[in-house]
Amino acid sequence: MAGVSANFETDMKKIIALSTLSQLGLMLITLRVGLSDLAFFHLVRHAIFKSSLFMCAGFIIHSMGGYQDSRIMSGLRGSAPFLRVLFGITNIALIGFPFLAGFYSKDIILEIIYFNTLNIWILVGVIVGTGLTISYSVRVVYLGGGKDVMLSRVRGVRDASFNVIKSVRGLLLGRVYVGYLFSWLFLVEGYRPILSGIEKRYTLGVIYIGGVSGFFYIGLKGYIINFKREGILFASLMWFIPFLRTKPLRALSVSEGGLKVKVLELG
Repeated sequence: MAGVSANFETDMKKIIALSTLSQLGLMLITLRVGLSDLAFFHLVRHAIFKSSLFMCAGFIIHSMGGYQDSRIMSGLRGSAPFLRVLFGITNIALIGFPFLAGFYSKDIILEIIYFNTLNIWILVGVIVGTGLTISYSVRVVYLGGGKDVMLSRVRGVRDASFNVIKSVRGLLLGRVYVGYLFSWLFLVEGYRPILSGIEKRYTLGVIYIGGVSGFFYIGLKGYIINFKREGILFASLMWFIPFLRTKPLRALSVSEGGLKVKVLELG
């Protein structure tokens, strides 16, 4: 659900929040199959590069005057190249690109679930969730560094200050090296299944299919393919769950608060 919603979302902060929700779902599935150490490893690895992703996104939003629409991010390549590189590497690490931090946990999770064949629906859920993660990550990277624009070019964004760059640069080293180092710290040899060459390429196939799907949602000039309005609303609003859970409770609390103000404060 979170992965599907993120593919139709344009708010940068919501995309990052939905990606966190998607990764939490992967951790819960990992716990469900009894791989608690691997779930904790994925949690630690995810926290390292997600912090840098929030820093990069926060600086971009601040430089754009508070605008959070990812469709107006295009132009970072010329105005803030270093920030664009950091933002891109962080998203690439999120999708599990080989030899970055995300690869060492996601690759093993997919391999173990495939090797043990615990449940076909668990396997399908993990593969589809991973593919959707790659899809919206590629979409955000494309919108942030593309040549063409969808609404207007980013003019006020410049590379971050030295203090911000220094902090994000330290986290960048973590995205590159921590996955490899922590894989030896958290994981024992029993976590590493022995797969054939063809089976080993299945994970890379998921990455490739997810990346192609991300470009599928984007036209040649950065325009989203036209879907029916109802379908877009259904996907972007988390399958209308907020209308069933959040909004009724909020309306009830606001109504009750207004009644208390009317009775107690105004007499």
